Amino acid sequence: MADFGYTISDTTFNVYRIDLETLTAENVGTLSALAPQDLEGLGSEGTTIYAVEETVAADPATGAPESAGDVLVFEAPTAAAPDQQIAAMELVLDPAIPFGDEVGADFDSGSLFILRADAEGGSTLISVDPLTGAATQIGTSPNFADGLAISSAGAFAVDFSGADTLYSLDVTTGALTAVGPLSADGATDFDADSGLGFTSEDQLIAFTEDGNLYSVDTSTGAAELLGNVTLGGAPLAEVDGGDLEGFTIIATPDIMVPGGDMMGMDMPNMPMV
Repeated sequence: MADFGYTISDTTFNVYRIDLETLTAENVGTLSALAPQDLEGLGSEGTTIYAVEETVAADPATGAPESAGDVLVFEAPTAAAPDQQIAAMELVLDPAIPFGDEVGADFDSGSLFILRADAEGGSTLISVDPLTGAATQIGTSPNFADGLAISSAGAFAVDFSGADTLYSLDVTTGALTAVGPLSADGATDFDADSGLGFTSEDQLIAFTEDGNLYSVDTSTGAAELLGNVTLGGAPLAEVDGGDLEGFTIIATPDIMVPGGDMMGMDMPNMPMV
């Protein structure tokens, strides 16, 4: 399996596909029509990406009330296409779910799990029916975390912006339990929003808004800097000019090519229905 990461700019709404072996990115298009205010969390199921907005503040000019933000659902593009407009469906969330300033998201067992974190501390775990948007509050934690990843290796959340800690997550209660402090080459203070994803081999990978990728030890919390993601030879974060928000990993099946070598196979984009 070949693993590719995805992240979105909250300024340009460009979607970037990241080769996790070379740490190079390509612009695969821009989210169209349903322009979000601020996407914060990404999760995926198969080749479908769920992009979750943060809380949308009340608009005093129009009188529009505060809302919990919605989810944009789209198929993951697999080839560079900077001019492509990516069509997305909008999943309107239940307005009764708790608000949050930062968001982590991932998909598991038929449900979209959203971890909404308050800037003043504390997190709320919510499960969402991906077909209806019906939401169920599972539980809360006093710990702040803005990255979420779930796999057969377990459920984990991370805070790169304050406590700089990896947490294990109980998806039945919402409880966050500290695994250990994040550290990478002696660095322990990252001050960055982040996202999480698992590779096809259950390696936990963290991505921060400055374009850095880290492998994270799920038994200790120790993070190893893999490097900074580039686009056209320049740092991705500088090329985009905005904040890179959310992160998810999609595995691409390998195929056999003449000569016996294996290569990642890009699957064609499927139309939304």
